[in-house]
Formats: sequence, structure tokens, C-alpha cells
Amino acid sequence: MPQRSFSTDVPKKEHGFRPQIHRLLYSSNTTLEEVFTMLASRVAPYDSKGSDAFFYKCLQHDSLSPSFFHEVVSYFDRFLRDDLVGPSDGAMASVVALLIKHGTCREPLEKLTVRPAELAHLLEVVRAMCVAPSSSRHTSKQQHHAAAEANKKLAALADFEAWLSRRHAQERRQWHEGHRVQQEKDAEEAVAHSQRIDAAVASWAHHKDVQAMLNSLHEIFPFKDMRQCHVTDDATVKKGYMKAVRLLHPDKLLPADFSMYERLLGQHLFSTLTSAYEKFTPSG
Repeated sequence: MPQRSFSTDVPKKEHGFRPQIHRLLYSSNTTLEEVFTMLASRVAPYDSKGSDAFFYKCLQHDSLSPSFFHEVVSYFDRFLRDDLVGPSDGAMASVVALLIKHGTCREPLEKLTVRPAELAHLLEVVRAMCVAPSSSRHTSKQQHHAAAEANKKLAALADFEAWLSRRHAQERRQWHEGHRVQQEKDAEEAVAHSQRIDAAVASWAHHKDVQAMLNSLHEIFPFKDMRQCHVTDDATVKKGYMKAVRLLHPDKLLPADFSMYERLLGQHLFSTLTSAYEKFTPSG
């Protein structure tokens, strides 16, 4: 990862300054959940599903896990790196300053960059925020605050799981509804084409043997690689037939390459040619 440092200047409003981050920086009651929720909201415009997973992980974070902070930093840094109102507006600088304020880190802000070499140091700051309350508070207040934060965390996790479940259920319903509507539309389109195709194939095949059908196939199905056949005798009938059915086989008529009308016409011609070839008897 390229080395980057974040400006310590006070962010300007014209540069996209986020008042919420500024508030977190100077609040004595800031919690890790608030910091991570803010980061998740910054990631959401880029990857909403990833942001859900990121927020979920943050709510369940284990401050003693060596890999947790590395994963979190890597995740939001990947999305904020190219954000024109991200690092340039002091967002990451504010978060790092918040870690310095509530932790034991005393490094100058401009020396702190999101690099693997410094993750161990920053991890200690995160641990301090998780397990060691501010020294200005009394023990009873600390215990009460810790219990309140634990309850808030459990409630937030339960609410988030319920919301995520509802959203995923809604997405599934929308997908099934869209799939059903598309199937109905395809069925209606197939019925609309069927009479037209039946009449066209019947007229084309009238009074024709398999040899005549092969020689005129390009006229009724002028799509893709269907070129005019030159079947002049019994010896070339099989060769022309095999080439035609390879092109008209239902497995070859893919929706990406052919319209609904072309696929139905090709299937009808495939069946008609097969029946005619079965009746074919070489003159020899």
C-alpha cells in the first residue's frame, strides 16, 4: 500500500468537511461504535452491501483480536482513498486524532499513516479505547457507562440484524416478482409469435423435399451463419442436413444472440427438417 499522510489542518467546509466527524473528535463521550458507524456511512455510497457487512463486523468487534483493526483500516481506506471529499477533508485525520485523544498514542498526526507497520501501535490505542475509560471518571461511573454501552451495543446489533433481514427479504421478493413478470411476458410473446411462425414454416415447406428445404433455408432463416446450401444430389444431402441442424439446434439459439421470434422460428425449422430427413430415401 502506498504511503500517505493526512493533513493536520482544520478542515474547510468548501472541501467537504463533515461536522459529524468534527463533533466526534471533540466529544468526551465518543464510543468506538460511533466512530465505526461514521466510517460505515462514508463507505455506503460506494458499496452498500459491503458497508452492511462492515458495520456488522464493527458492532461485533473483538478489541483483543490482532487482525480486527487491520481489517477495518484496510476496508474503509480502500474506499476513501479515491474519495475527493474523503482524506482531503481531514476525515481520516480526525479519526486518528480521536484515537490519540482517547488512547496512549502520542505520535504527531502527520507521522501517522495507514500502513501495516503502524497497525500494531494503533491497535494498542483501540484496545485502550475499548477497555480503559477516561481517567477523569470515577469507578462507579465507569461501570455504569460500560454497562450502558454494552446494552446499547446489543440493542444496536439486534436492530441492525432485524433491518438487514427485512431488507434482504424485500430484495428476494422483488427478484421473484421480476422473474415472474418476465416469464409471463415471454409466454405472451411466444403465443403472439406462434401463429405467424406456423404459417411461415408451412408455406415454406409446402411441396418441398429435404433437398429443396436445405437449398432454400437461408431465405426463411437469414440470421447468423445461415448461408445458402448447394445440395445438388443425394450424396450431399446428409452433409447439408448436419450443417443446418447444428446451426438450428435449440442449444445454439441462445437468448443473448437471438430474439424470441428467431429462437421459436429456429426450433420449428429444426423439427421440420428432422421430420423431412427421416422420410428421405436416397434414389440409389
